Amino acid sequence: MSESSLQPCLHVRQAEPATHGSAFDMSIRELLDGERIEAAAGLAGEEVAAILEGTFSIEAAGEHYRLSAGEAIIIPPGAARAWTCTSATGVLYRVIKQGGFAAGEAVIS
Repeated sequence: MSESSLQPCLHVRQAEPATHGSAFDMSIRELLDGERIEAAAGLAGEEVAAILEGTFSIEAAGEHYRLSAGEAIIIPPGAARAWTCTSATGVLYRVIKQGGFAAGEAVIS
């Protein structure tokens, strides 16, 4: 197959929590450059997240942030949020208070 016959596509895979508890959901996820995790307003609880590797662009609670390895953020409950990996790879650690990971949350690449 030649490169000229390849069509761009949007690949979406469901985001699954690594651990689901009665009070919190926790995940450690590796994303590739340009992959994005989104949750609409009202769908996720309070979130504490840290960048373990790489860099991410974060849109949360109407603000825009750029975080690198070793930095963290707290996102208030119910706020819309989107994480976009902006390095070749990135590792994101997230803890979300129940209501937790939204059923509609997905990784978009």
